[in-house]
Amino acid sequence: MLERSRVLNSPNLLLAHAVSALLQPTLCVAPLLVALNGLGAPSVTIWHWLLWCGVTITFATTLPSLAFLVLLKLGLISDLNVTDRRERPLPYILMIGCYMAGTVFAHFARAPHHSVLFLFAEALTLTIAAFVNQRYCKISIHMLSVALIAVAVTVVFGPATLPIFALLAGGWWARVTLRAHTPIEATAGAVLGVAIGVLVFALL
Repeated sequence: MLERSRVLNSPNLLLAHAVSALLQPTLCVAPLLVALNGLGAPSVTIWHWLLWCGVTITFATTLPSLAFLVLLKLGLISDLNVTDRRERPLPYILMIGCYMAGTVFAHFARAPHHSVLFLFAEALTLTIAAFVNQRYCKISIHMLSVALIAVAVTVVFGPATLPIFALLAGGWWARVTLRAHTPIEATAGAVLGVAIGVLVFALL
């Protein structure tokens, strides 16, 4: 028992838990949307920015988080990571619905194009991930979101922000170290996020 406690509290695992927590989608997506909504840009008033942030952050982070907590409270999922594959369809439907609704509301609120594209890209990647996760393997949603964020930041703020892709390596190491995902699952999340991000931001 003592040996097991030492393993669970090893520096590597503690660091992996910290990195994984910092890179969870809810924490990463909100600051990105704050930046994408363009405070300080020409013709963007504080009221426009507040409206856009309210709409995009609500649908991208607040509502999905509340939905997961309600599902957990009702016993419809066993844990927030939804490790039981049989429990995943409903959370995926709710997340995809939130992102699609956010895309529509952000569009009609005339939010910046990149904010709308990011929400759409999240909905698209989650849809693909949901299908793959039910049929084949558990693609890492952490890695998917970090990859999308890295693409969005690079597209909007330029090549100087390319070092943000280092977060992919940190996230990959953390999720694999915690055994939350296999190396293939973590890599698949990163590849899917980058691929969809590039396609959406390049084509739309």
